[in-house]
Amino acid sequence: CNLSCSHCFYSEELNDASKPELTLEQIERVMTSLSHPLEMIDLTGGEPFLRKDLPQVVESISRINRPGRVVINTNGLQDDKIEAAIREILARAPQQRLQIAVSLDGTPEDHNAIRKNPRSFDSAFRLLRALRALAKTEPRLALRVNTAVSMKNVDSLHDVFARCLDEVGFAPTIQIVRGSSSSVFNPPAELANSRFDPPSADDLVKGAAEVDHIHARL
Repeated sequence: CNLSCSHCFYSEELNDASKPELTLEQIERVMTSLSHPLEMIDLTGGEPFLRKDLPQVVESISRINRPGRVVINTNGLQDDKIEAAIREILARAPQQRLQIAVSLDGTPEDHNAIRKNPRSFDSAFRLLRALRALAKTEPRLALRVNTAVSMKNVDSLHDVFARCLDEVGFAPTIQIVRGSSSSVFNPPAELANSRFDPPSADDLVKGAAEVDHIHARL
């Protein structure tokens, strides 16, 4: 991965050469072993777009399994290279529906602090704008914004939703997946980070009310 995010409970395992990723051949064997097409295949990381053969990976997945949709998650940091890779993927897999999920975890200040990179927010938004323009001429391409909510950023939900609605035309998908007290990933206790515990019910109600206000205004 090209980031080391504060809420990542796999950060110490990333970029470890002793734990190699699946090769293209291994991925193709997995796809061949499946008895029927999957509704969705979700590629995550780390940062999937750091794989130089990602277009070939998606091409193989599409050719062998023909899933209903391939989702690729990204932090959007290398926006120009990511856009180029997406265009190549669409060309290599002409029948494949593709969804790109870009992470935005708060205001520029909150997002960059969590992601530990001062360019992270601006790069992600440049990618969203570029892909929104591409999606207008490419019906197979869909976009999503993922926001991992924690006590670190719950107060900036209003700003995230407002900016996404105003600039890219849709609201983020809310995920409560980080922290030690509750997580859909159920990380081991030694990997969880209690500073990023999910917000309380009152905080979520407050955030939901602010989001409803944005939708009502629109």
